[in-house]
Amino acid sequence: MEVTSNAEVEHEVIARLARLEKELAEVKEAVTVKNSNGRYVPFKTLRNGTVAVSDISSGLWCELKVEYNHLHWKLKKTQEWSKMASIGNEVVLQTPEMKEGKAIHAAKELEVHSRTTLVMETREDEWAMRLFNTYIQLLSVKEGRTEREIPVLGDPFSTGLLLSGVIDQLQYSPKDKCLTLLDFKTRVKKCLPSRGQKAATALQLMLYKSLLDQMTTGFFQVRQLRDLDLDFNMPLSSGPVDHVLNSGLGSLLFSDEGWTTFGGFAKSLCLLIAGLDMPLVGSMLVHYIHQGSMETIGVEPVEYDEDQMRSCLDHSLAFWKGERLSQGVEVEEAWKCKTCQFHDVCVWRLRRCCRVTSAPVCAARDCNSTCSSLPVSASDVKDDILDELFQ
Repeated sequence: MEVTSNAEVEHEVIARLARLEKELAEVKEAVTVKNSNGRYVPFKTLRNGTVAVSDISSGLWCELKVEYNHLHWKLKKTQEWSKMASIGNEVVLQTPEMKEGKAIHAAKELEVHSRTTLVMETREDEWAMRLFNTYIQLLSVKEGRTEREIPVLGDPFSTGLLLSGVIDQLQYSPKDKCLTLLDFKTRVKKCLPSRGQKAATALQLMLYKSLLDQMTTGFFQVRQLRDLDLDFNMPLSSGPVDHVLNSGLGSLLFSDEGWTTFGGFAKSLCLLIAGLDMPLVGSMLVHYIHQGSMETIGVEPVEYDEDQMRSCLDHSLAFWKGERLSQGVEVEEAWKCKTCQFHDVCVWRLRRCCRVTSAPVCAARDCNSTCSSLPVSASDVKDDILDELFQ
């Protein structure tokens, strides 16, 4: 019989935790030097000056996982972090179910409009076209058509940080003058999601509403793009210019010479969007779809709760501004770790595994006593302790 003490197991876990934390710190330092002039500020280091709405809502599930996802391309090159769940040499950041969900969203988009391929030479071109698409699609919505995949951005609560996102669907009823925001969520199982997943979706939709309402009421200003490190005097390249001219809107946006700077173009678009006289978003709906059959599981409304949204947003932005460290799940929600690709390397999870007692541990699985006839290694006991704490 071989009995391994928790002290020995904890020593092994602590040693591995130290290696993981050292590699994580080195990766953060490397990306910080490259992107943020020496200070680890996630919204600049990881997101180039903006934070996606999906980053905020996904943080309700596990904030640490969001950070790991943004750092994975560097982490997977280290010794310990390379042990992340993988297929071949690629880290599994998207499960087959997630890929199927993206395909369904793309199909939904193509139901209402086609895509145009443009050659964009600069980041200024990309952001200019994002704003242009917002205007074109909102103009279409105002005329009573349904639009999907609508870019929105802004800082609706003057937090000093730019948020961005893409609304799944907008539809406007000229008769009722009601603007409805709808989000599609695909499900592997034919059932509605858990309360926690619904809360994340509700936060996502409330933020979309806040961003869109700010844009359509004229409170979105070009200066809110300052953290993107864009050159406002940069002329747009020929691809975006030709695209705007072909749309018939060139006279509204360009000077007599036929081109303009990014700053002037963006300012004109902000004024045009505000001039659409769109109503505020009146209702928000979540449409749950079964991936296998494409059948509707349910359609549920989301009530706008600004206090709840601000509380979640302020807590999240404290991390993105570099005012606090990211946080993982607590023990009562540790079931979330089961399907996480960072399950075996998560420093948050391993730190909690170091809280075990110093009493002897039985080496056998599924045994409540302190003895066993099956000798196993300390690593097996470690796995048992991890399982007990996090499954």
